Amino acid sequence: MTVCDLNEFSDELYKHIESIKSDKLYTWNNEQELKIQQNTEKFKVDLLSRLRSNKDINLQSGGIGLEHLIKEILEAKNYTARIPAKNEKSGIQDVDVIATRFSEFSEKKEGIFIQVKHHDGTTGNHGIKQVAEYEVNEDDYSQIDKVLITTADFKNNDFADLHNVTVLAGADFVNWIYDNLNLLSDDSLSSLGISSLPTLL
Repeated sequence: MTVCDLNEFSDELYKHIESIKSDKLYTWNNEQELKIQQNTEKFKVDLLSRLRSNKDINLQSGGIGLEHLIKEILEAKNYTARIPAKNEKSGIQDVDVIATRFSEFSEKKEGIFIQVKHHDGTTGNHGIKQVAEYEVNEDDYSQIDKVLITTADFKNNDFADLHNVTVLAGADFVNWIYDNLNLLSDDSLSSLGISSLPTLL
C-alpha cells in the first residue's frame, strides 16, 4: 500500500469527474479534438478581424484584394472567373466578380455574379441593389446565382431574399474561406498571414 499526493493530477482528474457527471468518457483524443475546435474558432475570429481592419494582412486595399481572393477560389473550383471593368455597365448595376462554367448536363453555363464589400460594422442594402439590378441574358445560363459577399455583418435578409440575392457576410464569409484554404496558393495564404508551419496543440 502506498499513499500518493495526487495534486499534480488534479486538472486531469477534474476533467474525468466532470465527464462522468455528463455521461461522457474523457479521453486524450477528446481533449485534442476540443483544442482543435477552440483553435479553429480563434483562427476564424482573428481572420475576420484582420479582413475587416485590413491589418496584419497583405491584401490589396479597397476590396480589390478580396475580389482576387474570391476569384482564385472559384477558378480552383473549375469556374472561369473575371473581374469586370467598373464602367462595363451603366447605372446602379455592378458586380465585382463574374464566374461561369459549363453545366455537366447541357451546353448552357452556370453563372455566379458577385458584389464584394470590404466593410466593417454593417453593410446596407446598396450592394443588394447593385447585384440584383445587374442585367444578365438568362437564356445563356442554366443557373444564375447573384451573391453579395461582405466582411461586415448584414442584417436585412428579407430584403436580400426579396431580390433573390444570396448573402455571405462576416463569419459566414470567413467560414467559406476556411473551407477552401486548400485551394489557395502559398502567396495568397501568406497575404492573409496564414502560416503552413506545424502547430502544437
